[in-house]
Amino acid sequence: MHIIKRYGNRKLYDTEKSRYVALADVAALVREGHQVQVLDAQNVDITAQILAQIIVEEQKGEGRGLSVDLLHDLVRAGGEAVTQKVRHVQAGVEHWINKSLERINPVREAKREMAHLKERLEQLEASIEELEQQESPRQSPK
Repeated sequence: MHIIKRYGNRKLYDTEKSRYVALADVAALVREGHQVQVLDAQNVDITAQILAQIIVEEQKGEGRGLSVDLLHDLVRAGGEAVTQKVRHVQAGVEHWINKSLERINPVREAKREMAHLKERLEQLEASIEELEQQESPRQSPK
């Protein structure tokens, strides 16, 4: 775990790398899969505030922000809101995937059946053609 200290001058210091870092550096560490803990000058854990600040700064830079509805929900519900929203979205995605699979499976089965029927039709056509060829020599012109 990377311990990041935030000093009174608001500078961030990575204790593992022994150097000052920017918010973008902390974001990069998180994206790389590292856990970070940010402590202020009094050793109070301010990780959540720094991560939230990273999200806000990145949203500003992209020219688009979080939806107003989501921000309202976050303010109303507090810290647990994000976890609940993620669970809700995850459940919705899983439900959508399951429903899609339910719709796709009959189509797959129908496609297999169509391929089988096509094969049978080709066999029947070949049999009919063979019978027609056998009948042709028997019929003589009168």
